Amino acid sequence: GTNWAIRKPMHKETVYAKVNLRNTKDIAINVAIDGYFKGDFVFVNKALKNKIKSLVNENYDSVRIKKYFKENGFNDEKLKKVSVYYQEEQFSAVRKKIDESFKSSKWIEESVTDSGVQKILVSHLKKYNNIDENGKLKERPDLAFSEEGLIEMNKNIIELNGGKNHQPIYKARVYETLGNKFAVGIKGNKKDKYVEAAKGTNLFFAVYIGMNKKGVRLRQYITVPLNIVIERQKQGEGSVPDKYYDNNNIEYSLLFNLSPNDLVYVPTDEEQENINSINFNDLKSEQKKRIYKMEKASGKECYFIQHYISSLIKQYDAKTKIGEFGSQNKLQTTTEGKKIVEICFKLKVDSLGNISEA
Repeated sequence: GTNWAIRKPMHKETVYAKVNLRNTKDIAINVAIDGYFKGDFVFVNKALKNKIKSLVNENYDSVRIKKYFKENGFNDEKLKKVSVYYQEEQFSAVRKKIDESFKSSKWIEESVTDSGVQKILVSHLKKYNNIDENGKLKERPDLAFSEEGLIEMNKNIIELNGGKNHQPIYKARVYETLGNKFAVGIKGNKKDKYVEAAKGTNLFFAVYIGMNKKGVRLRQYITVPLNIVIERQKQGEGSVPDKYYDNNNIEYSLLFNLSPNDLVYVPTDEEQENINSINFNDLKSEQKKRIYKMEKASGKECYFIQHYISSLIKQYDAKTKIGEFGSQNKLQTTTEGKKIVEICFKLKVDSLGNISEA
């Protein structure tokens, strides 16, 4: 078939592994037994787990096991709730250099996969806690995880680990939800390697239109990731889906899609009522000012700039919070405060500069 030459980075350089994390919770014994037979749970108490295994080997099913524990209990105690291990949702993990981005004890406990490393990092961080002028506890990861702080931590690592030996720690494996990461491939170990889309690869922004539950006509928006676009094109489909379904499963139809450098026209209130009245081959100077060029998209947001602007006079400065067009150096709204993507429509321009509504 057609060969595709992709001239953009497909993803960021960092490669993540997919991990399943095991957690514990207390649940009713009957629920735990049902989950055990389905493969959802593993009992924390090894003696209890071995007892259930022995009953299973004697051809006990879940109903008989429940009855057995109801009548006999376990170790002369009635069982109501038991602790079980369960698998949480799939996460992506990557080894990361320890620095001040390990910003708090809570973040470490929620992000570091190894419970032993968690314990050491949290114990070390607590040594640098202080109280601010308002009497609140303030954690200092900038001190604890600086180069000097890490040297101090590894010097005292046995003490921090409760008297047990541990290798020096300079990196830790951290995890987060898979989110918008996608597998590198489908064969071999590539299916277990996950990457994040690179900056500048959101090339398709889709605009849909339909009626909501209240019968109001409105638009919905999605940014279609590059890997999804490529997969659709490989299958001979359009670059973006023809339909969109919101949280209430209401269907919206594709109105148009935008890519960087596409032009859109923002009509006035009068023009919105009669789009056909616009003569694109004889636009007035005031109308030309309402032609915008699509710059970039992210999620449900789309950013534009007036078509006659080649570069900004003043880029946004994060310190002074001053810039010509705000923190993105691009526009979402017109000078009248109207959100461009909510009312604009796409223009088609041929090689001779003739304009028409796409």
